[in-house]
Amino acid sequence: MEEETDHEPLFSTADGDDEKLIFATEEVPEQPHSTAAQLPPWKILVVDDEESIHHITALVLKNL
Repeated sequence: MEEETDHEPLFSTADGDDEKLIFATEEVPEQPHSTAAQLPPWKILVVDDEESIHHITALVLKNL
C-alpha cells in the first residue's frame, strides 16, 4: 500500500525537466444567495432535428 504524502504537482517540460505547478489563489467575490432568486429565468431555445438532443437537454436542465 502506498503512503500518502503531500507533494507539489509536477509537470514535465519538453526537455524532460520536472517543474512545479504553482496555482494562484482565486478570489471569489461574495454575492448574496438571494440575488439568484430575484433574477428572471433564462429562456433557452434548442434547435436540433434529433429528438434525443431535446430529451437530454431537458433532463440536464431539469433541476436547475
